Amino acid sequence: MLSIIIPTKDEPMIQKFVSEVNRRLKQSHEIIVVDDSKVLPKIKGAKVFQQKSKGLGNAAKEGFEYAKGDVGALMDADGSHRVEELVKMLGYI
Repeated sequence: MLSIIIPTKDEPMIQKFVSEVNRRLKQSHEIIVVDDSKVLPKIKGAKVFQQKSKGLGNAAKEGFEYAKGDVGALMDADGSHRVEELVKMLGYI
């Protein structure tokens, strides 16, 4: 299983991005969002965990600690990491 970790803080497009990842990936996967917002968002199709002001690196580390997959991927919440690139990389695993 693939675990996708998405650190975020106040990202308005996170639900759209999570939905796109879920739609495009065909293999078994989980999406873990580690959020540093004051109000924890409800994100359909992802497990959401909250952290308080510990930074991007710590959010990624925490996400991988929650992950259950045997392969992990770190993606940016604003969509700057394109889902099609992830799909392409997975073809080599």
